Amino acid sequence: MANLGDASVTKVSPLAARLDFAMRYARMNRSMLRKAMMRDHGINLTRSTLSKILNGTIKSSRYTMEIAECLGVNPKWLQTGRETMTDVTGRLSTKDRGLSDVKRIARQYLIPPKRTDIVRLHDRLITAAARNQLSYEDVEMLSFMLDKMLNEGGRAS
Repeated sequence: MANLGDASVTKVSPLAARLDFAMRYARMNRSMLRKAMMRDHGINLTRSTLSKILNGTIKSSRYTMEIAECLGVNPKWLQTGRETMTDVTGRLSTKDRGLSDVKRIARQYLIPPKRTDIVRLHDRLITAAARNQLSYEDVEMLSFMLDKMLNEGGRAS
């Protein structure tokens, strides 16, 4: 019988284990995830940062929501391990998929390239609106600000 005391066991952070599992579930390698993050969210997730998350050096990420969206898993599950990884059918719920589609369409057709500030603001606004965290006045004010930012970006071209 082997002596287990001699075995070298690497302890992985819970986030790293869930991220690795989600990447396998989505059939994405590190390069594919990094490209999806840039394409879908305008976020440059460096090889170094992704490696540090996967080896447990980094225990959490401010981009968990975006990473989860790229992988098609529940962001709360990815960050905390609570809830289920996906819905019962193995996909994001219809509401989550709809939000994902709204964000993707805005990034592709409305938001000027290389304006990651607007992409992040838009994503947060859509998420807050979906959770009923914005009042009508908030939406009007933010709509005005977003229009102004988009118009400024159009003139600079």
